[in-house]
Amino acid sequence: MNSLKMAQLIDLDDIVKIDEEVIGNISRCEFIKKSIEEERCIIANDKDLIVGFLIFDTHFFDCSFISLIIIKPTERRKGYATSLIE
Repeated sequence: MNSLKMAQLIDLDDIVKIDEEVIGNISRCEFIKKSIEEERCIIANDKDLIVGFLIFDTHFFDCSFISLIIIKPTERRKGYATSLIE
């Protein structure tokens, strides 16, 4: 069963590992950290493991804009991205 929650700084390493698995480096670490600190990062969990995350902002006329959405490659096609977007 999956659950969604706002990311906490304690989740940073796990989120960055997923991002690194997808893009091959940790260049977005500071961007992700700032998003967590500003409460703009939502994580998807399955059995207490982070399987994906979404980063958003509301700077465009106070409308939500998805800046980044990443799902762990082994967990794709299971509805996690849809859950994060909804």
